[in-house]
Amino acid sequence: MSTTATPPTPTGQVLAAFARSGYHLDAEVLDEHLAEIAEKAAGSLVRDQWKPDFPAAAYCDLLTAVAALRDVLGFDPSCTAVELFAKARKQHEAAPTDGTA
Repeated sequence: MSTTATPPTPTGQVLAAFARSGYHLDAEVLDEHLAEIAEKAAGSLVRDQWKPDFPAAAYCDLLTAVAALRDVLGFDPSCTAVELFAKARKQHEAAPTDGTA
């Protein structure tokens, strides 16, 4: 009989962290939950980045942390703030400038 504890999995560690903050998730919904966090943060950042006192740096850090976490857990990637801004800039540059948009 072994007395060494089995180290927790990365997914187990993430679920434990969410549980410590009051979110009790099942492993089956973790991917969806992280994707929703990234989507909400991206929407807020794009919409509110120019408002006074908007914590843009915190949202940039949140998007990076969620993207890194999703990568470590093997989920499909989500955007970092840099990638989000690059995509928005590309869309803006591709938009018609003749006033027909």
